[in-house]
Amino acid sequence: MLDPLQEHLIKEEMNAIKTALDNALNNAAKKEKKINAAELSERMNTFCEMILSLPAKEAKSFQPILADMIKALNRLEELLKKR
Repeated sequence: MLDPLQEHLIKEEMNAIKTALDNALNNAAKKEKKINAAELSERMNTFCEMILSLPAKEAKSFQPILADMIKALNRLEELLKKR
């Protein structure tokens, strides 16, 4: 079971990534705005490190969330290729 502080930090990072991904997708769709790829990359790295530090059982529960993030990143890639 996750430590309450650890759980809070992971959820906080997940929310920050969701916001950064949403902003990046919106900006990519508008084509005229820049995307803060460095922030997104840093947040994704931090989140992945957090997940990797968990025991396998707890880490596995994050698979659906990671899958959604990958889908969003793939969508972002598609939008950026159209620029």
